[in-house]
Amino acid sequence: MREPYYCYKHNRTCKPIQQCLKFLRKYSKDSLLRLREFEKVRTAAEIHVISADARSLGLEHKLDGIFTSPPYAGAIDYHQQHIYAYELFDIERREEQEIGPKIGGRSKKARDEYVSEIAQALRNAKRFLKPNAPIFIVAHDSFNLYPSIAERSGLKIKDEYQRAVTSRTERETRPYNESIFTMVDGD
Repeated sequence: MREPYYCYKHNRTCKPIQQCLKFLRKYSKDSLLRLREFEKVRTAAEIHVISADARSLGLEHKLDGIFTSPPYAGAIDYHQQHIYAYELFDIERREEQEIGPKIGGRSKKARDEYVSEIAQALRNAKRFLKPNAPIFIVAHDSFNLYPSIAERSGLKIKDEYQRAVTSRTERETRPYNESIFTMVDGD
């Protein structure tokens, strides 16, 4: 890009960066540091990635726990933001199945649908958990929806930690907090 352009990620007109090499060096250095840190804690644990609808997904085995970061209600167009991953890994796009899509907004109706659909996904996930298995959820719960989600899904919030998010991108600098919920079966 050489001229200002409409940026779907930031939902505004953005200006192109003037020094691409500077950013490539910075992001490359950061990526290498993250890979080195990951290598220190990496194990031979078996990992499976399943691209499916969490509200109806079926599994053949029991899980020791779940760690997830569901979409934030009405906040991000995830399909547009991660289009490179869909293309790189040849993953089918399913915008019509997305929970809490940005296009749905943040109205009371949209929030109620979000609560219902996340609770449905968690109720489905509970079927595949071993007894006493924890569920960790990272969420920007700006509408305080997760107590209701936990109740509707038969879970209990055991702990909630706050994590400061101070810098998401070079251009977006407004800090906010994410919650990390630890939930357990409440039934």
